[in-house]
Amino acid sequence: MNNSKLGRKTEIDCCDWLSKQGWWCHRMVASEAGQPCDIVALKGDDCVLIDAKHCDDFCLRTSRIEPNQRSCFDYASRKFGIKCWFICQYGGALYRIKWEDVDLSKPTQKFELPPIYVPNGDKAL
Repeated sequence: MNNSKLGRKTEIDCCDWLSKQGWWCHRMVASEAGQPCDIVALKGDDCVLIDAKHCDDFCLRTSRIEPNQRSCFDYASRKFGIKCWFICQYGGALYRIKWEDVDLSKPTQKFELPPIYVPNGDKAL
């Protein structure tokens, strides 16, 4: 499976799991201009901008965070208090990294946290 298909599958898996947890989700359609996030999720008073990443190991490569994502996540979180997350898929499991926990000075960001979802074991957010 090529990178764009893996990315779309990761986005769909994230939306499916979030929906099961009671979130309303909308996948942003990619355009030539790009988009600063892949998913907008709403639940109660919470609004979250999510960038979904398929990963080959337990790390988010910070080089994969586009400048428009950085700008959007910074602005949305500081100005409006909107939560911004990366949801990384590795080995079928989903892991969350909050934007405020990302250290852009490091080339990788480990997500050794317990996964938020493991296939056949619905963990809740």
